[in-house]
Parts: sequence; C-alpha cells; structure tokens
Amino acid sequence: MRIAIIGLGNIAHKHAEVIQALLGVELVAGVKRDPETGKQFCSAFKIPNYFQSTNDLLAWGGFDAAVVSCGHHFTVEI
Repeated sequence: MRIAIIGLGNIAHKHAEVIQALLGVELVAGVKRDPETGKQFCSAFKIPNYFQSTNDLLAWGGFDAAVVSCGHHFTVEI
C-alpha cells in the first residue's frame, strides 16, 4: 500500500515513523505548503515525492491512501 501524508508538522513525524514500520506499506508522498520545511521532512524520512498542495497530490495520483495530519481548521477543506 502506498501512503501519502498531508501536513508535515510535528505529529506527522510520529505518523511517518509508524507507517515506515509497517510491512507492505510505503510512504510515497508528503504535502506541505512551505516547500523548505516540506522538502526537509521528505528528505529526512526518505519520502520520494513532495507536493506543495493537495490538488497536486491528487493530480499525481500515485498513492492508495492518505493520512491527513494538519491542523483541524484545514481538515474539512482537505
């Protein structure tokens, strides 16, 4: 299963650690509006694809499921 994480803040670190420990699961993409910290997160967790928006992630489509790990005030929109 290919997983994306939307929102790469503090709690996303925990999500990434758990996802990477699962057998048969691959963390394939991360989404964060700030490219500097988004790319740093993806690099630290060896996530091959970074996107600056959820729309870009959806257009790419190379994932099976996503973890929404952003502030609650963004969750409904995402």
